[in-house]
Amino acid sequence: MTPRIYAKALFESVIAHPQHLPLYVKNLKSKLKTGGKKELLASVAKELYVLITQKEHQEKITVSVAHEKDVSGIKNFLSQTPFTAYQNGKIEKKINPHLVGGIRIETWDKRFDGSYKRKLLNLYDTLITK
Repeated sequence: MTPRIYAKALFESVIAHPQHLPLYVKNLKSKLKTGGKKELLASVAKELYVLITQKEHQEKITVSVAHEKDVSGIKNFLSQTPFTAYQNGKIEKKINPHLVGGIRIETWDKRFDGSYKRKLLNLYDTLITK
């Protein structure tokens, strides 16, 4: 088995039962030692770090608004959207005056751009191409 497979198994086990982390690490060390693969432990740790970093990145949501006064409406707006990261409370709020107005939401794999800047650019593109 590769270090990635060991790391993934450990990661998924800890996600399901975090209270057993010390036991899982002890069992993994023992398995690698008895299988003559103790040298894989450092590689497993590196792969585990990559998995944890990816998970944290996937749960993060960034919300950009143009004005400070718009920040207060973010939670209300997100409660009406399918962005699941909102429920975990990992929201990064940014003030971006270049948006002019509206809201931009970004996750690791999705982007919603409801900014006035985007709407104006779309209108401009439509007028220029016709």
